[in-house]
Amino acid sequence: MGLKSKILLYSDLLSRRGFTEEAEQLRKMAHYIPDDSSDVPSFFRRNYDYSEGFYCGDMSEKPGVKEWREKHKDKGPNWPKKKKKETAQVRTPVKTPSNEVFWVIRTPHFLDEARKQGPDFDETCFESKLTEMFDKAAPEQTYGSHFGQSYVYFKKKYNDIRHRWELELITCTPDRRFHTTERQFAKLIDVGC
Repeated sequence: MGLKSKILLYSDLLSRRGFTEEAEQLRKMAHYIPDDSSDVPSFFRRNYDYSEGFYCGDMSEKPGVKEWREKHKDKGPNWPKKKKKETAQVRTPVKTPSNEVFWVIRTPHFLDEARKQGPDFDETCFESKLTEMFDKAAPEQTYGSHFGQSYVYFKKKYNDIRHRWELELITCTPDRRFHTTERQFAKLIDVGC
């Protein structure tokens, strides 16, 4: 009896004892082992009844590991790499007619969603109405306004760390419906766009 057939027997034993996921993994591993192989790694000899754990041998003995390492050898030590966010938070100061200064904080989520809206989001009208949005909003309350064919959700708040007023732009959604009407945490403000 070769190694491949012993692994398949072991996977049947595991599935009978209720370890179906592990048995499926073993069946997948058996695919990588040649049919004529007769060498049984030590971890199969001492771990046949699953009482000591699933795998306690040397990793180089595990079926399929050499093929996996050969396939991924050029990827480097930090593979797979995490994706970086394409956009970062954008902060711009805006001066009101009464010479007050507040900062517009465009969150990464807002920038991504506004980009997805494409031509449906009227950016020129939006930029001209920032001071009106800031003046109409009460602190720490979430609001939504209609721009083009999109809703923009924002919040006016005071940043204690930087000692300044901010208008945080949270997200941008299509205007099919005002998404937050059932939850009542965002109020609709008409700014004339």
